Amino acid sequence: MKSIILKFFVFALAISAILFTSCDNTTGGGTVTIELKPTRLTIGGNGGKELVEVVTTSTNWKVEVREDDEDWLEADKLDKEDLEEEGIKGGIWVTAKPNNTGVERNGRIYVTSGQTSETLRVTQSAGGTGPGTNTLSVNPSSLSFEANETSSKTATVTTNASDWSFNSSAAWLNVVKDGNNLVVNPTSANTSSDARSATISVTAGDATPVNVSVSQSGTGSGPGPTQVRFQKEKEYMYVTIIGVAELQGNNIVEWKAQHEFGTADGTSPYYEIPSGNWAPLFWYNYTGDEGWYACLGGNPPTYNFQAGTKYSVVCSDEGGNLVFRVTNDGSSKSGVSYVSTTETIKIPKSSAIFSSEKFKADVKK
Repeated sequence: MKSIILKFFVFALAISAILFTSCDNTTGGGTVTIELKPTRLTIGGNGGKELVEVVTTSTNWKVEVREDDEDWLEADKLDKEDLEEEGIKGGIWVTAKPNNTGVERNGRIYVTSGQTSETLRVTQSAGGTGPGTNTLSVNPSSLSFEANETSSKTATVTTNASDWSFNSSAAWLNVVKDGNNLVVNPTSANTSSDARSATISVTAGDATPVNVSVSQSGTGSGPGPTQVRFQKEKEYMYVTIIGVAELQGNNIVEWKAQHEFGTADGTSPYYEIPSGNWAPLFWYNYTGDEGWYACLGGNPPTYNFQAGTKYSVVCSDEGGNLVFRVTNDGSSKSGVSYVSTTETIKIPKSSAIFSSEKFKADVKK
């Protein structure tokens, strides 16, 4: 009888061991381990979304937010696609809503498997006082339209936040979000003699908001002349001419303005030119005779010289490139201002096209 009881006891222990093993959710048996990377998060007052990696031996773990924090804090497991994209085996997205309480708040998120649990601590600063972990820029930060112009212009928004938004209250302005672009156009021509202006505020996460200035000239006396001046930045051993011209392919159709510097550095006066897309060009004479050579570049890039604006075209020789820096110097009309912007145009010397025959420049001084 004792033998039968002993055998039954051994059998029961074996069954218990099997059942215990079947309930173990580790990949290789043994003790479940859970590690969070990081174990603490700080999120700005405007809210945000952060990734936390979960390293565990468990194949059946769960995540939950402390009940007191569920109104502002969320935690979700990454799906298969997100895991592959992030290059990890386990993780959670932690999302905090904007903190409008006026004070800092702290939350808890629990990752558990069986009897094993780890806690993620989340701190969120009060709205407007966060560390500003997000970045935001808009290029260009100003857009200008002629009185009769209603076509669209685009500004590119760059941010590391999960999303961005804008606010504009100007009734005469149409503003649309298109991917990473802010598309702007006047809804109608400006028939007033006075110019009009508006500001578009762009926000993203806890980044500092960026304002985009928009203006449209009035019918008054027109936008004023388009003016350009030239600057030679580096001294050459040969005579240099800098100018802007209308091109057809690699052929010069018409010079709009040009200035001869000789071999020294310097800055020219302003020249009036018609508005349009003109190519900055570089001429030089290193033979000492009457021959001039024009560097056009392969498919020469052009710059949009807008009406009523002053520009500076700076030319320099930088290693393997001829570099033009075109800067918007402001309005040529009294009482109208523009935000200064600079665009860099590079022509690689390796792809530069020089005129096949010499010619004498009709230099405007």
